[in-house]
Amino acid sequence: NAMTPLISLIANMSDFTWVHWVKGTNNLPMTREMQAILFLHQNPMNCLDKRFLIWKMFNSGLGNDLHILSWALAAAMNMGRILAVDTVSIMGNDWKYARGLTPNTPDYYFLPLTNCTMAEIKKTRPIGGLHFP
Repeated sequence: NAMTPLISLIANMSDFTWVHWVKGTNNLPMTREMQAILFLHQNPMNCLDKRFLIWKMFNSGLGNDLHILSWALAAAMNMGRILAVDTVSIMGNDWKYARGLTPNTPDYYFLPLTNCTMAEIKKTRPIGGLHFP
């Protein structure tokens, strides 16, 4: 199981202060642990020896796009891949909620999905996203 090393690493940590965006102790149980697992999975020390799932945004409703992006993250993790968002949407243009912005992906509004750059990712063997009608 690809997650076992991450879970054992997290289990041995007692201080999650490095997960700086989770503040205080009034979180749901396992919030910090799960965010740490996601963070470690998406932000490797070396990007060149990893595998990626490059996702193209749908350009549908904002909530739907983000919901499908969360599905893509789960799919990538299940495949042992790191999720990255392509700068070209499935329609062949910018993601409509970041059109003309830099970056033109959800990273404009949120913390980046990964620390790996598209230049690094293109040096690996990424696969394109799975899209459903």
